[in-house]
Amino acid sequence: MPKQTHLIAVAAMLACFNAPSIVSAEPKNKHEAIYTCMAGYSREGKCDWNHWSEMYEACALHKFSPLDDQATIAAVKAGRCDWNNWSRFAEWLDMRPPGDKAQAIDSCMAVYSRSGMCDWNHWSEMYEVCELYKYSPLDDEETIAAVKAGKCDWNNWSNFAGWLHNR
Repeated sequence: MPKQTHLIAVAAMLACFNAPSIVSAEPKNKHEAIYTCMAGYSREGKCDWNHWSEMYEACALHKFSPLDDQATIAAVKAGRCDWNNWSRFAEWLDMRPPGDKAQAIDSCMAVYSRSGMCDWNHWSEMYEVCELYKYSPLDDEETIAAVKAGKCDWNNWSNFAGWLHNR
């Protein structure tokens, strides 16, 4: 069997088993390979805390700073990296650019808001993961009261973010 035909047959067989393809094209960007690797772990039910060290090394998560942080670890520990939730999890990862601390905190809170988790039930997790204590305007009773009142939901995000920035 010619080599090209053999590779096509292997790719088709892997697709049948829902496994990541080893003959895929070059990634469109330098982080696509990392996401593809994580997606493979997710599909196999291994994008979880029990497999974190293995996935961290195999997928080289340290090469992309938004994946090498407490927010990603917390999301994986909470079970948000499962295959049924993969597209939403990948979108969440994309929304978390590195940057200065205030911008990073704002981006992190926006992720919680968009995910419907910028609320009092998730306050402790968001406080730790987004490191709200490192930016004093967010570490106060007014912010807590606004979150408790439901003002941090995604439909109101632009107003809430504007309020935070103007304090």
